[in-house]
Amino acid sequence: MENLYACGEVAQSSIHGANRLGGNSLIEIITFGKKAGISASNNSKNVKDIKNIEYITSYKNKIENIYNLPNKINFYEKKDLLANKLFEKVGIIKNENDLDDFINFIDNLNSQLPNMGILDKSKIYNRNLVDFLEFLNQIEISKIIALCSKQRKESRGSHNRLEFKNISNEYEKYSYALIENELLKIGFEEIS
Repeated sequence: MENLYACGEVAQSSIHGANRLGGNSLIEIITFGKKAGISASNNSKNVKDIKNIEYITSYKNKIENIYNLPNKINFYEKKDLLANKLFEKVGIIKNENDLDDFINFIDNLNSQLPNMGILDKSKIYNRNLVDFLEFLNQIEISKIIALCSKQRKESRGSHNRLEFKNISNEYEKYSYALIENELLKIGFEEIS
């Protein structure tokens, strides 16, 4: 996206290689955060209009729909359960069965979302809404992590698969996840 700057875990600087999650080190966040902030500030003077207005409109509609969801299931309880399951099934040491169980758990959680909503319907500083949006993101990212972990059939850095104890040259690549035409695609790309 034009005029969108990123640093930290969403950017793949790979200063520390496979030793840590890309973009997760303090030095990397400080260094590239400063560069991104300065570049964004300098470039903001040249921005005349906002492009991708369709994206903004669709996100506004998504938020409006959240206000209309019933609150039959407490999403805070599900958020805690998600954190526990993620730690238990997709932690540093994982196996295929646990990853499959977790993916099924996420699919089940997604099926319950139409019955989860927010109690606070205010439009100004609504912490309940922010928490719900974070929860939705956590569900999506958790599934991506599990799918990528399942696809990487080796142990490398902080990714340890019980069935695959060694590093494999076949997987000396970056894992990627992207959404194209509303479909999730995961795979590997060569390290340049």
